Amino acid sequence: MTYSNQKTIIIDKQPVYGSDLYTKMLNGSVIKALNSLSPSGVCFWLYLMLNRNGYRLSLSSKDVMKKCGFSRNTCKRVFAELEEKGFLSSGSQRNEHIFHEVPISATGSDLS
Repeated sequence: MTYSNQKTIIIDKQPVYGSDLYTKMLNGSVIKALNSLSPSGVCFWLYLMLNRNGYRLSLSSKDVMKKCGFSRNTCKRVFAELEEKGFLSSGSQRNEHIFHEVPISATGSDLS
């Protein structure tokens, strides 16, 4: 169940095979995030990357503030930044967003 102050985020990551004991990321994805996001944006990006592909994550601002050490203003700014840069897009339902490992405008680019 999602409450009115929560956003549902669906994780959309590139397939990386192997053990589930570690978070695996493509080097190109990490470089893309480092080159296009603020330090707080990279922190939130990394937090979202810890989840499995297809996972539905319900987050409130308080969750993000606690887990990433953000103030309420930073939380709002970082969420807007990831939307603006193409790492988050609107989902099919209200307050639903899709997290993209790489910005949706860059999914066709070379990540190596």
